[in-house]
Amino acid sequence: GQEETFKEPSWRIAFEHDFSKDVLGYVSYNRGFKSGTFNVVSLTAAAVSPEVVDAYEAGLKTVWADNQVRLNASMFYYDFQNIQLSSFTPSGQTLRNAAAADIYGVDVDLEVAPTSQLRLTFSGEWLHARYSSFPDAPGARPQAIGGNAVSASDASGNDMVRAPRVSANAGVHYSIPVSSGVVDLSANYSFTAKVYHEADNYLYQPALSLVGADVSWSPDSKFKVSLWGQ
Repeated sequence: GQEETFKEPSWRIAFEHDFSKDVLGYVSYNRGFKSGTFNVVSLTAAAVSPEVVDAYEAGLKTVWADNQVRLNASMFYYDFQNIQLSSFTPSGQTLRNAAAADIYGVDVDLEVAPTSQLRLTFSGEWLHARYSSFPDAPGARPQAIGGNAVSASDASGNDMVRAPRVSANAGVHYSIPVSSGVVDLSANYSFTAKVYHEADNYLYQPALSLVGADVSWSPDSKFKVSLWGQ
């Protein structure tokens, strides 16, 4: 049988600074390592190489208005090498290495609590996630006679799978004390931009919006009854 050994150090280096009692800034550098492995669908194939990522991040964590407003923001950059990616082939699902990818973006998280009963939340992310090199990416195209034809193509510059360019979430939560406990009212909206399912960017899920709401009653800290919909 085949045998492989994978060794790679991983680490985290971070610096933080309190600009004031309400503003903290930070920068960090992280090295991540995911061990190589063998494909169970082909025990004679060579092992998949280890995945390595260098992640850089800088951001601020802040509170305002006597702790009624919390705002966090960060910028990040990830350099991926030998990405382990599951793909579908005629023989079944297989694991392989995509050569490299660059990811960078901005993340924002906001929470506002103007009263002890009302809380407003928002989070959003803009993401640039592209394969910087993937010359032999697998892909599928429907055939006129039925089924799909699997072929390789150059996915360099394509969007990474399951990486929407924009995502956001907004919510409102309101608590009403009543004689028999607490009634909570919540509503939430989320948005996810188009998501690709394969590296060739042929199959995708269109942009998706979800709206949800729920009402719950808690007579005490041990029990809760809720009605929700989405």
